[in-house]
Parts: sequence; structure tokens; C-alpha cells
Amino acid sequence: MMMNSLPQGLKKGAPRFWSYLILEGAILLAIGISLVEALWPWLSGQTTVADLAHVVGSIVAFATTILSWNCIKEFNRGAARSIQAEMDVE
Repeated sequence: MMMNSLPQGLKKGAPRFWSYLILEGAILLAIGISLVEALWPWLSGQTTVADLAHVVGSIVAFATTILSWNCIKEFNRGAARSIQAEMDVE
């Protein structure tokens, strides 16, 4: 079934909700560590022009990911609701 394969997130109180939060936190932590790794040479003063381009790219990627994270989750929930509505009509 198409709807069951769509990640919809979990609501508070649902089974495995805390596992879901821990996994989401781990994903965001990994993204943050990637940003720190790119920033470290620049922050320590050992940077080149190529490092600066890498830092700017990493900051843009990090910001895009964080800002779009909740939107993507809401899009998935909306898609699941639409699929469910179509199934209810039939």
C-alpha cells in the first residue's frame, strides 16, 4: 500500500515516539557535526580560499536542511492525508 510506505512522523504518545525523536536528533547532530568539521579550519585560522568556499557551501547546505526539515515532514503528512482521502472516497 502506497500510504504505509510514506514517512508520516509520529505524534506524542504513539508507540516508538521517543525512538523517533532520538533518531531525528541523531540525524540533526550528524548534520551539525558535518558543519563543524567544515568550519574548524576556518575558525582555527588555517584557511585557504578553497576552504572558505567549502565553509560557505556547508553553511548554505546546513541552513537549507534545517529550514526545510519541518516543511518536508509536513508535506509527507499532507500527502498521507490526501492518499487517505482518496481511499475513503472509493
